[in-house]
Amino acid sequence: MAIARNGRPAAHRVPIAEQPPERRIGVAKGAFDVPENIENQ
Repeated sequence: MAIARNGRPAAHRVPIAEQPPERRIGVAKGAFDVPENIENQ
């Protein structure tokens, strides 16, 4: 689809390329151990 202005093409609509969603929550799960009582450390 083209958008015209004064009979001349001004813009063309093109589909947006899909990008997979980034996985952010829980990325470091299992990477380190957290002690039961952090306050005494």
